[in-house]
Amino acid sequence: MDYNFVVKNDFGGEAYLSMNDVPGVFSPSKGYHRQRPAELTFMKPQNVKDNAHLVALTWRVNDTVAQQFVTNRSALANEAQTKIEEYAAMNHHTSAE
Repeated sequence: MDYNFVVKNDFGGEAYLSMNDVPGVFSPSKGYHRQRPAELTFMKPQNVKDNAHLVALTWRVNDTVAQQFVTNRSALANEAQTKIEEYAAMNHHTSAE
């Protein structure tokens, strides 16, 4: 992952936007040209064991969609953790010089 440029296959976290905040979804739109940009908080995905909702999904052993979702979320959390560690090592190496 290049920390100065993000491409579509890089994953560093995720952000959520409430559908209530999207113009025109639940209320009439005032026109997109008048809308201000939304600021989103970028978050690291939680490990499965740290998220009660994901833990509940792991108990759905006969639900292949739930199991695949949990597997994908776990992979994203692991990938994000790896990237954080790489970034920390890179910064530690740079600051030691």
